[in-house]
Amino acid sequence: SGGETIHLEKLQDRLIDATQAAHLPIKTILLTSMQNDEWGEQLIALVRFKKTASQVNDSEVILKLKELIKDWLPHEKPVFWYHCPNLTTNAFGKWELEKWRTWAKRNQSQNDPFTD
Repeated sequence: SGGETIHLEKLQDRLIDATQAAHLPIKTILLTSMQNDEWGEQLIALVRFKKTASQVNDSEVILKLKELIKDWLPHEKPVFWYHCPNLTTNAFGKWELEKWRTWAKRNQSQNDPFTD
């Protein structure tokens, strides 16, 4: 992120509040970082959509998410957005960050993540 301190939990809560206020079909979001050779670490977002009767258009929802955060500081905005259908916390309600970072890294080359 260019040396800026990022408080992931606060940003994540802020983003979740914004998605709820905008009535976006989001079940959960995890903000975390991914190692980057040039920047050290980059902020990424993993998104699980709510299952609805109508088909969710991933690209449209991601665009709406980006619109919600357009006024955030650059270091607060995720560089990559991933649709992660199995995104959940563990049995204790905690995020297994390394598990989801590994998932994102594996899917970075397989899927074309939504980039900012």
